[in-house]
Amino acid sequence: KFGLLDLPGSTTGSYSRNLNHLWLMGAIVGIWHGPMTEPHGAARQWLTAGLEENATHLLVDVDNAERLVAAVKADKKWRTALVQNARGVAELFVCPRCLRQHYVSVIVALRERFYELDR
Repeated sequence: KFGLLDLPGSTTGSYSRNLNHLWLMGAIVGIWHGPMTEPHGAARQWLTAGLEENATHLLVDVDNAERLVAAVKADKKWRTALVQNARGVAELFVCPRCLRQHYVSVIVALRERFYELDR
């Protein structure tokens, strides 16, 4: 599978839901680079820590998209690595157990910070 571009709001549900689906399907993902999109913008999520540009995804914009797609098409080793690395993000951050652990850790952190709410 190749050539899947993830744009904010590009699928039903949410931006991260689309990413989760694409990675779990073994797709090579191009994430649109913009001021409000991850991994470099404001829309940071729990899985941002697992992202590495050109290893788990391509960071594309209007100036580099065509060049990056051509480069990935020409390099089978890079294509394979992108799929394998992205699958690792899915397995470490998106699996049901991983999502549950993330939510538990957020709730625990909130309870520790706002302990007075437990009184």
